[in-house]
Amino acid sequence: QLVQVLSTVSSLAPNARTRQEILCELGDLYSHNLREVDKAKEAFEEALLLDENNVRVLRSLAGLHDEKGEWLGSIDLRKRAAKVLGETVSAIPLWMEIGTIEARHKNAPDLALKAFQKVVLLDPKNFEALDAQAAIHRDRNNTKALLKVLKAQEALATPEEFGADRFVELATLVHNENNKTNKKALALYMKALALDPSLAGGLAGVDTICRKEERW
Repeated sequence: QLVQVLSTVSSLAPNARTRQEILCELGDLYSHNLREVDKAKEAFEEALLLDENNVRVLRSLAGLHDEKGEWLGSIDLRKRAAKVLGETVSAIPLWMEIGTIEARHKNAPDLALKAFQKVVLLDPKNFEALDAQAAIHRDRNNTKALLKVLKAQEALATPEEFGADRFVELATLVHNENNKTNKKALALYMKALALDPSLAGGLAGVDTICRKEERW
């Protein structure tokens, strides 16, 4: 009944803004309550015609494209919303979503990296975006890039936030990069063990370096 009322009222709205608000409410009802994605899209698309820069409408439409697996449209709508928001932290969730879609659904790691790098440009202390970049570098076995990202994460986080596993990974990369960095690698392994004394990777790393340097 509410859908019928809103559908009638939308055509009688006194101005474009009011009509758009009604159409958005109608779209939400179709999407969240009735689970009718196509009708929800129709409502939001009609609302978008009234204001093509409405971020709420663009994001709602993007979410509906997600539900149908229409990833190109989903990304395009999010980019349009991000363009409206400009170079502000408000655009960060959109770029994170774009990067996640590129990585998980489109198998486009280069485009995903660009999106996550955009987040770091907007917020250099965004640990989540750095973590997403690290995951891509791991998958591609790009140790040089992974080392750079892990160093950036370590500089931002407390030891507890960085975590024992990351300390082991960073220590291993530092050690493999240059055998002359044993001292730094050992310090990183010790930080890992300070967080988790039984961590196998940390114990093995310390053992390897100490044996090599005959530090019995």
